[in-house]
Amino acid sequence: MRWIGTFTVLWRFRSTPAGCSRTLFKRLDVKRLIPLATVLFLLSCIVLTGCKTQDARQRGFDDYSVDIDPNEAPPEGFVRDTGRDPDLNIGIDIPKGTPKQTPGMQIQNRIGSLVDEPEEPTEPDTLRGDVNTDYIVNIVDVLAIIGQFQETCPDPPEECPTDLDESNRTGIEDLMIVISNWNATMDPPVGDNEGDADDPGPMGTLVLGPDPVVLDSIYYDFYSRQAERVRLAIELDQGWRTRNWNSKNGVDVLPYVYGGGVDWNADREYTASDLEQFENWLDDNIPYDYNGPICLDMEGEWWTMMNWVGSQDEMDVIIDFYIQGLEYARELRPNAMFGYWGLPKKAQTHHTYNGPSIRRLLVESDVIFPDTYENNAGAGDEERIQAHIEKCIEMVEGRVPVHVQMSPRFQDPDIGGYRHFHTTEEFIRDQARPALEARWQNEDGYHRVASIGIWDAYVYVRNYHDDWWNLSEADIEDLWTEVDLIHMELNQELVPLAAEYARTNTDDGDKQDPGSDQQNDGLDHLSDAVR
Repeated sequence: MRWIGTFTVLWRFRSTPAGCSRTLFKRLDVKRLIPLATVLFLLSCIVLTGCKTQDARQRGFDDYSVDIDPNEAPPEGFVRDTGRDPDLNIGIDIPKGTPKQTPGMQIQNRIGSLVDEPEEPTEPDTLRGDVNTDYIVNIVDVLAIIGQFQETCPDPPEECPTDLDESNRTGIEDLMIVISNWNATMDPPVGDNEGDADDPGPMGTLVLGPDPVVLDSIYYDFYSRQAERVRLAIELDQGWRTRNWNSKNGVDVLPYVYGGGVDWNADREYTASDLEQFENWLDDNIPYDYNGPICLDMEGEWWTMMNWVGSQDEMDVIIDFYIQGLEYARELRPNAMFGYWGLPKKAQTHHTYNGPSIRRLLVESDVIFPDTYENNAGAGDEERIQAHIEKCIEMVEGRVPVHVQMSPRFQDPDIGGYRHFHTTEEFIRDQARPALEARWQNEDGYHRVASIGIWDAYVYVRNYHDDWWNLSEADIEDLWTEVDLIHMELNQELVPLAAEYARTNTDDGDKQDPGSDQQNDGLDHLSDAVR
């Protein structure tokens, strides 16, 4: 009876416009009756044996087992204890000596031990045997193959969807592929469902890379090279509110190497002393297997020279020096991602800029750290800032992660100095949201930033207080508390703001976890400084 029902379905497809048209069957000559009969026979076998197949699936895998003899000799080169072929192990250079552990201030590994997480299985983009791409393998796909049976595929670029085995001809092999995948289904990929054309979030569905995250870029006095600043920061627990909140809410530390990066004293020359002190800093603060971003803060004379050099040859001298620092840093931490603060500069991304290019340095970097600092308090700068970040992404063609550095302060228009804080509303409007809105498109899709983070320095409190050296520690703690509360409030706004730009899951609308792939790998290996 099931076979008769199947034949009836075929007959209805013959006579119904929704199925196969009469024209199709007129095209079938006597030679094609043979494969049609084969199809009917195979379909009847599928229907008659469907219950048995279903019963086998319902029993599950518990009813089947494979006996493994533990005494059986393993394949040559296989180590049973580890399950790895020793010939496939890749050697790594271990840093010389035992890494130093300066009490209190090193940036620690939050996880403790690095364990490879199992990769989640990826969904296929297409369904095997689905000729007409309706995400189900059924009679419609069979009829499509019969309609082109024994025909050679047209020359490219014309498509040949019935050639499933890529033999350049539609034949019995293609028919068997459909039969073997009978009744298989899959969910349509993102963008194929009705309504998916509507933008599910601020960035849309064509965004590449992971969701943006918030990082802690604040320059606490713990990181200072001045012993007295470090001591006082430890004793008064500088910034403890912000650091505790960040730790609980997944805002990880972005390590900064201040004072010149690899050029430790920022004198435009790499000396043995520079390299040794840089290596010491890494050993004190960065685990050898850390694979996140590290910002090299090398300004000094090179920084101002970039503004006035008049030829590409002159700029290339500067670029070569910067790249030399990158190469040395990578030798010491080969898994980390190094880049320089503030590059490209805003002047270098402006549409009127016609000076020497620094693109060679940008694409050579593992990451870049452009800033969005702005002193135009009270005015709207969102378009200018967004254009700056979009140009940064374009200059690296979306291939280098972009970590945006934002400042909550602006300079006093009369006496100078970053003495004043933007309002939270203006900071979000003019810096944070434009950075998250920024995107650059190529043939692959939209590229956007990897992270946003506040950069601020507690030393400003000292620099802009006329009577600092006469203050008691209680007075200093009160001043630091004001700054700490501002930082915490801003991060409390930034974290949910970044979550708005997480791509929507098409199944249930849940947000993806931020930092879920290589662009943000390693961020969770760092915590804020130990108090």
